[in-house]
Amino acid sequence: MNTESQAKAERLVKLDNGAYGKITEEALQELGSKLAPAGEEKPPPGAAGQQVPPIFAIGAPASVEAGFTGVIPALMAKRQSGLRLWEVHTEPNLHIVLTNLRDGESRLYSPFVVDKRRMATPPRSRSGPEPDAVQRGSTLYGVEPFGIPPMFGEDWPAGAFSTSVIFYDWLSNAIRTENPGFKDPGPLAAVTPSALVTPAEPKGAEGLSGAAVVTVEASLDGALRRKSTEGGEAVPVTVIVVQLDEQHQQSIRLVLPVKDGAKFVAGKIDLAAAWPGAPLKGECLLYLNVSGRITGPHKVTL
Repeated sequence: MNTESQAKAERLVKLDNGAYGKITEEALQELGSKLAPAGEEKPPPGAAGQQVPPIFAIGAPASVEAGFTGVIPALMAKRQSGLRLWEVHTEPNLHIVLTNLRDGESRLYSPFVVDKRRMATPPRSRSGPEPDAVQRGSTLYGVEPFGIPPMFGEDWPAGAFSTSVIFYDWLSNAIRTENPGFKDPGPLAAVTPSALVTPAEPKGAEGLSGAAVVTVEASLDGALRRKSTEGGEAVPVTVIVVQLDEQHQQSIRLVLPVKDGAKFVAGKIDLAAAWPGAPLKGECLLYLNVSGRITGPHKVTL
C-alpha cells in the first residue's frame, strides 16, 4: 500500500464515535469520492493498464457506551484496480479479525459466507476472461459500512478490543475500541505453553518464516503476557491461515513461553501436525496476531 494514500484513507474513515451508526448514503458517497486518484496517483495520459496505488482502510468507534451490546458499526474504504477485482473477489476473501485485549484471544468472522445448500456457489476468483489493458487499469473505489460482531459475547466482555480486516493478501489498519463499562472480574487463569511448538532462537523480527515448518516470532513490546502453568510468563498468539476463495478460514492459538530478560519469543510449528484431520493443501497465506498487532501475509505452498 502507498503509505501516503493509505494514511489519508484511514483519516477519512475516522469519525466521531456516534457517527458510524448514523451515516447516510449521501455521506458515504461523499467520503468515497475522496478516494479518487489525484495528482501523482493518476497514471500519465496513454498509460493503458497502469494501476493507481491501492487503499484498504477501516474506521470504527474509539469507544462504546457503558452497557453497549450487539454489533459495532464501522466503515471500510477500498480502492482497487479492475485487475485486482478479477484476481480476488471480495465476498469470499474478506475476514474480520477481532482480538480481546484482556486475554489476547482472537477470533475470525467472514461476513459473506455463502450457505451452499441454499445459494449457488459464486464464481471463483480469476475465473472467466482475464481483463484487457483498459479494464486492468480501471479504478474502483468507495466507502461502505460493515459491522463488527460480538464474537466474544453480546456484552463485549473486556475493557478493549482490536479490529483488523484481512482481504486475502491485503491487511487493513487496526482499530482499538474501548469498553469503559467493563468490570474486570479478577485475575485470568494461567495458560499452558503449546505442546505443538518446539523451541526456536529469536532473530529479533516479529513475523513468520519457513514453509511446512513455520517459525513464529513475536516481540514482547506491547504484547499481552499471561501467567504460565509452568512458571513465569507466556504470550498467547494466533496464526491465521487464509486461502483464496475459502470462506471458512483456519487459525491456531499458540502460547509461547517467555524467557527471563527476553525481548522476543519464538517457536516452530509443523503445519501438518496443527491440522492432522484436515491437512492444508495448496497456496496459503499466513498472518500472525500478537495482541491485536497483525503481521503478514507470509506465503507457503503445501
